[in-house]
Amino acid sequence: LTDIPVRIVWYHTLQKAIRIDNRSNPVITKFFIFRKAIIYRLATHVVPVSYAALEDIQKTFRVQSKKCQVIHNLLADPMQSAPLMESHQPGVLTCVGRLDKSKGHDILLHALHLLHPAYPNIKLRIIGDGRQKEHLMQMSRSYGLADNITFMGSISHNEVLRELSNSYLT
Repeated sequence: LTDIPVRIVWYHTLQKAIRIDNRSNPVITKFFIFRKAIIYRLATHVVPVSYAALEDIQKTFRVQSKKCQVIHNLLADPMQSAPLMESHQPGVLTCVGRLDKSKGHDILLHALHLLHPAYPNIKLRIIGDGRQKEHLMQMSRSYGLADNITFMGSISHNEVLRELSNSYLT
């Protein structure tokens, strides 16, 4: 590794999220932190995706600020880069992200449950996959929202943009 002059690491998942998602297994969490610490020490450049990630990597792994440059994750404007679907529907909400505890999908489902009596026709499209999928599907059934929520799984980038362009709220 020392013969490679430039070693760039992208830093996007905060340690708090890793701890939340692996709460049931602290050994795995410690292993992830140990493994990442080695990688960040060997890196010549670290690219955090936000200022929160920059602060996290400096605090958790003691990465020097001179190694870091924040480059935000950017998503193309879905209205500019994807054609509208044939059947644009108002009242469609879209959420994109991995289905892990740290992402808060359970909070979103609870909020939809609270809104449902006043807005019974509201629809939620969840794009992504992960360990919480079955739990979230069960939660949607227990809230009586199974007909209002579509779990789309992992889809292509262009499909994500198309879905976002047709959402009322993202």
